[in-house]
Amino acid sequence: MSCNPVNEQPPNHQLHFDTIINQATTYIGNNQPKRAAIFLDSAYQAFPDPGVKDIFRKYENLINIYLNYDLNTAKAELYTDSVFHLLKNRKAIYKNEYASGLFFLGEVQMAEKRYTEAFKSYYDGRSFAKKNLDDCSLSIFSNKLGLVRFNQEQYQKAIPFFKEAINQNKDCKPGTGFDYLFIFPQTYLNTIAMCFERSGQPDSAIIYYRKALAFIAGKTGSFPKRESFMSSANGVIYGNLGGIYAVNNNYELAVKSLIQSILINDRPGYEVHDAQTAKQKLADLYIRHSKFREADKLLNELQTYLSGKAGMSPNSLGIRLKWLRLKYEYHDKKKELLKAYPYLQKYHNSRDSIYKVDKELKNIDIDQAFKDTAQKYRMKLLNKDNQLKTVYLFAAVFCILMIITILFFIWHNLKRSKKLNKQISEHNINMQMTLASLEQSQEENIRMMMIVAHDLRNPIGNITSMADLMLGENDRTKDDLEMLGMIKTSGQNSLHLVNDLLRSNSQTKKLQKEPVDLYVLLHYCVNLLSHKAKEKKPADTFIRHPSNDSS
Repeated sequence: MSCNPVNEQPPNHQLHFDTIINQATTYIGNNQPKRAAIFLDSAYQAFPDPGVKDIFRKYENLINIYLNYDLNTAKAELYTDSVFHLLKNRKAIYKNEYASGLFFLGEVQMAEKRYTEAFKSYYDGRSFAKKNLDDCSLSIFSNKLGLVRFNQEQYQKAIPFFKEAINQNKDCKPGTGFDYLFIFPQTYLNTIAMCFERSGQPDSAIIYYRKALAFIAGKTGSFPKRESFMSSANGVIYGNLGGIYAVNNNYELAVKSLIQSILINDRPGYEVHDAQTAKQKLADLYIRHSKFREADKLLNELQTYLSGKAGMSPNSLGIRLKWLRLKYEYHDKKKELLKAYPYLQKYHNSRDSIYKVDKELKNIDIDQAFKDTAQKYRMKLLNKDNQLKTVYLFAAVFCILMIITILFFIWHNLKRSKKLNKQISEHNINMQMTLASLEQSQEENIRMMMIVAHDLRNPIGNITSMADLMLGENDRTKDDLEMLGMIKTSGQNSLHLVNDLLRSNSQTKKLQKEPVDLYVLLHYCVNLLSHKAKEKKPADTFIRHPSNDSS
């Protein structure tokens, strides 16, 4: 994050621009789309520093105006480009807005009959949304794909998309906003009902219209500033429900629902355009039941609407076409054939021109275009997958080479270790043999020493014995006795040494140390060696006897 700092984004002002957009929506409801666009531009110019989301909402509403009310695909595409310019290098921050931009682009391309490009934009938008958005945000994109099917009259294929959008919308948290908490879910329910209605399943349609009304009733009081919009939505659904009751020949409920729809929306600030549709349904019902006065009143109101500014918009072509058919049926039912025929002729001419414009759009093979786009997307994924597999393959080969190298060194070291072990074993055997030879030599030396010691003991013993006998004779001089005493003592000491030598080679017990009178030992040694000293020293050398040393 420190290496790639995110620039601080300007704050958004949702509450302020909610008021502005609500007013623009009111102008649109009053069939004043150009005034709504001018109002949006001026209101935004008056605000000093709008946030990114604030500006996005402006572009979003202007795109809606130029695609659905004041038809101008060039301006719609211009504002779509402005969305992508606004979000440049901000895609990771404003994921919802970027995905919406892809769908705006798809709608512009569909309006200009650039079908292949449109489906690619829709598909890219949904793919981006699935990767980056939660289910709540993803719901509007599922709804868009459903609307594509709906506009192509593939109602059964559209229903799963709308149901998926409802399930995804359940993930929306409180505070998500009025659009996600009210507008979108009631729109999904209403559109599912219309799908069932147009695919010939009126009972299922009634169930979902009632679910939509129950949903709106459950939200009463939740959004006090948007009560007029919620009331308009209620009126739209009552109008749709009245139409399905009319199809089921439930006259009373049909009239009641349609009148309630007209009362709600046929006034400024509400869905005036939808109120005209409800009037057409009610007029058709009156004509079928021969209530000509009531039907004539409604047809005149419709004519007044169509002759005004609102009736000139492209959105009113369907109302004008149906009004022509109702005028024909009205006069035909009254047996006024001369009056009925011109309306029938105008109706067919207008219908042919409108259907000719829509023919190319309705006949397009959406499934094939969708499959082609999906196939291209899968091919792109496969290419990436192949690249990834190639990287994995190189990594695997590198790992195998490394393992082979390691195994080679292990084998080489193992072989070397075996060779060293063999050499060590051979040295060990040689050492064992040498040790055995040394032990044998030692044993032979010990044996030899024992023999010598044993042979020395007898002559030494005889010398000692003879010295002892000679000491027992009375005619010996003092010097002789002294010399014989030393011979006896030396012989005894020699015998002790021979005996110790024999014991040291036959016993493992250590020799014992005993205390010795040092004076006696020295006296003995001096007496023993004094005669040799006399032989080696000059005659005048005086040797002092220890016994004569007074000190």
